[in-house]
Amino acid sequence: MQLPNCRMDFLGIKNGDKIKCVSDNKEFEVRNNKILVNGQEMTLTKYMNENHPRNGITNQHNGYQYFTYKRNKIYEMWQELVTAHI
Repeated sequence: MQLPNCRMDFLGIKNGDKIKCVSDNKEFEVRNNKILVNGQEMTLTKYMNENHPRNGITNQHNGYQYFTYKRNKIYEMWQELVTAHI
C-alpha cells in the first residue's frame, strides 16, 4: 500500500518546531511542511538527496524516513496516522 504524501502539520508538527536528521544528527526548524536550510525552505527529500546521496538502484530518498520529531521517526508517525484512518 502506498501512503499519501506526508504532511508534518497533520502530525502536529508546527512552524518553528525542531526536527532532527538521523543521518547527520543536524537539527532543523520546520516551516510550511519543509525545513529551513541556510534560511531557505527545503523539502526533507531534497535535503537528503543533495546531502546524502545513495548508491544502488535509485538515488532517491523518502526524506521523511530520515527525520525524527521528539525522538519519534516522522515516517512511522505518518504510517500510524494514515493506517488509523483507512
